[in-house]
Amino acid sequence: MINVIRNGEQLVDFDESLLMKTRPPLGAAEDFNLSSEQVSKIFGIDENQFTPIPAQLVVPVLKGRWRKKGVYHTRGWLYILEPREWFPVVRHGDSVIASQFKSPQSTNRKDISEARFNIGCKASIEFKLGGSYYGTSTGVTQSNNISFEYSSTSLTEGLLRKNGVAGDTLVEELLLYPVLRCKATRKQRIDYVVNTKTKDLEWGDGSSQPEYRERFRIPSSRLGRIVQMQFHPVPVRGSEHEGMARLLPIPRIVSNGEIEVVTLLSRGDWQDWYIYEAEFQECSETIDLAASRNNAAFRPTSCWATFLDDNRKGKLNDEAEPSQDIIDNLEGGRLSDDTNCEKENSLEDGNQGRTYCALEPLE
Repeated sequence: MINVIRNGEQLVDFDESLLMKTRPPLGAAEDFNLSSEQVSKIFGIDENQFTPIPAQLVVPVLKGRWRKKGVYHTRGWLYILEPREWFPVVRHGDSVIASQFKSPQSTNRKDISEARFNIGCKASIEFKLGGSYYGTSTGVTQSNNISFEYSSTSLTEGLLRKNGVAGDTLVEELLLYPVLRCKATRKQRIDYVVNTKTKDLEWGDGSSQPEYRERFRIPSSRLGRIVQMQFHPVPVRGSEHEGMARLLPIPRIVSNGEIEVVTLLSRGDWQDWYIYEAEFQECSETIDLAASRNNAAFRPTSCWATFLDDNRKGKLNDEAEPSQDIIDNLEGGRLSDDTNCEKENSLEDGNQGRTYCALEPLE
């Protein structure tokens, strides 16, 4: 494919209608011990409404640093990924007993840092234009505050009264964050240096020589709309300076339906592009992509729910006032182990060290 692009004169483009699509299923909230069915019920998610997305994605995972004054070094990997499932990350929000519960006064919470949910993600991804390849963009993970919209299944004061929930029942705010879990099948080593003093870009032995560059130069006039998929600025962890370079992975569908990629590299202020020669290598890795801004599955969602088990019907104690030990534990955000909670139904929140009974919305 490199020779086709390098030696040809035709327009270089990509027909995404040839790229297969997939509809990844909703996975389980493993770190919260909730099955995908429980997640669907609690947050009102219908995975049948998920939008199909490209069956293969090209995502850079890069880091950068100043090597010396005026010289910036970027390195990492360009991955070819296969989306496998929408992985729901669930975290605790607020907790309150039913007698003190007040319905949300707005539809959104806006004071929660995204870093609380995407810490294990290598990059972020956004789907627009109905899951189109050309509507897909990737970047570094963010730590800004994001908005969680309350689900239509969220409890209200009226629902609590209607269902006769005892005033000492704990009502939990749960926060749901979308992550796209992918399998990496191939990866290409990315390693280049931008020199701000000489206005140069180097990416391998001889790349600074005019004769080398001429052999691998691709005039911008040969690039079709695929140029819309360039990374500029290049998404690099640890830097705000990657407007100095541009990266353009050009995919092509091969006979088995998979894509192969030729990567082009350029400075931000150069008109033409240059083929980046490093070979792709086989790999088998799990890569998680933060997807808080996607329009293909579900968005960050908040829900108020009670914890119930079959014996207690949602109450801490059906027959007696709660003990002082239970009250103390509730105030500390923890349900005591001696409240008849079935251990096999309990949930662990590893971030906060709390134990709760299986969470279900009220009918």
